[in-house]
Amino acid sequence: MATTREASQLLTIPGEIPQFLPRRSSRIAALQARKAELEAASMRGEPSQSCSSHLELDPGPNLACSKCEGALCNNCSLAIDDCVKKLDELHVGVYHALKLTENGCKKEIRNILRENKKWTHATMGDQNIPESFLRGPALNATLRKLDFEHTSPPIPLYKGHFAAIVDNFMTEAECKELIRLAEESTRTQLPDSTLSPPVWEQAMVNAGGGKQVMSIDSRKSGRVILDSPDLADRILKRIMPFMRECELDRIQGQPKVTGFGPVRRGEVLRLSRLNERLRFLRYEGGDYFRPHWDGCFVTPDGLEKSLYTIQMYLNGDGEQDMEELKPHIEQAEKSNWIFAKDWQTELARLEAESEVEPENTHLTDQSCTSAVESSRKTGALLGGSTSFMAEINSRELLRIFPKTGSILIFQQRNMLHGGDDVFRGVKYTLRTDVMYATE
Repeated sequence: MATTREASQLLTIPGEIPQFLPRRSSRIAALQARKAELEAASMRGEPSQSCSSHLELDPGPNLACSKCEGALCNNCSLAIDDCVKKLDELHVGVYHALKLTENGCKKEIRNILRENKKWTHATMGDQNIPESFLRGPALNATLRKLDFEHTSPPIPLYKGHFAAIVDNFMTEAECKELIRLAEESTRTQLPDSTLSPPVWEQAMVNAGGGKQVMSIDSRKSGRVILDSPDLADRILKRIMPFMRECELDRIQGQPKVTGFGPVRRGEVLRLSRLNERLRFLRYEGGDYFRPHWDGCFVTPDGLEKSLYTIQMYLNGDGEQDMEELKPHIEQAEKSNWIFAKDWQTELARLEAESEVEPENTHLTDQSCTSAVESSRKTGALLGGSTSFMAEINSRELLRIFPKTGSILIFQQRNMLHGGDDVFRGVKYTLRTDVMYATE
């Protein structure tokens, strides 16, 4: 059985498990052999070949390794072979690519892909983004850093760890537009020329090897994944003043953020971009995300990695009445056996399975359940805070309540947190990652 920390690694989105490429020396040798083969073919007067061999041996940034059968290119959602054909259409010959250094070749491919937006599956959203949307600074925004030694309750374990809140980062209208863009990206044209309703698919967890599984015990919410470099760039431009103020634009000598490896090597990490894979989440009554650590996303080429999470709250009124909230929390803990021992949870499950429901009460129970579910989706948001804790079963939680237009920034390393149960209303958030590259 996986340990708590191992299990936490399952709670990352597809594509966020680091992919390991062959040793650099092996890749270079293979590329040199391929170059010699192409030069020989050229001398024989044979037509030049596509750059597929080069890409297969040494995938560029955000290109899935072709050894994973059926893998898709993260830039354009095309199968690798189709991706290669598209590269050829853009006249990216393998001979030109091989003249570059290994890293130079990767950067060249990245630039070509990003400049040709028809390639990216982000175009499904970018075409509908108003030109003025999220442009300009957040005029009334305020920054508040969390000092975990003096929060209520304090979490001394997180002394020196980073988390901050920026209030009024977005207007209510901007938050609604983000939700609209997410939902529009899921709609398709029906035979009668109308559009299908928005689809929020059940959020799944990564089980490794590129596989996803549904794990309701760990996570229950709707999700829309929208890949949009344009939108990510607009958010980054607005957030950069706060990143500089918090000295997050350049990371050096911070083992609590990066681990000891980069510190020993004297690495300097500079903020490169926000992850364009934007994850919109929709929590209805009864939805949650149990305690977990956010995984560090390493790009397939190994040139970039994430160090901080950005959680953007698209609705909510901020602080909630704990007197109203407390009985709901206590009931949820009992119903879900959150603080129960393993044997207690198993006993409860067996007892529940052994109970026989009277046939004449089924309709009434179902009607009551429907009524409860209906009430959960209406009214002001209750619950749904992002809660930090020192350990899995801790009852001492630092709750950050969703507030329209505010954002939460926190380091990914060793920051245990969860999304509390939503008891009433619907909670909308947008999550992305802050990416860094070595100078």
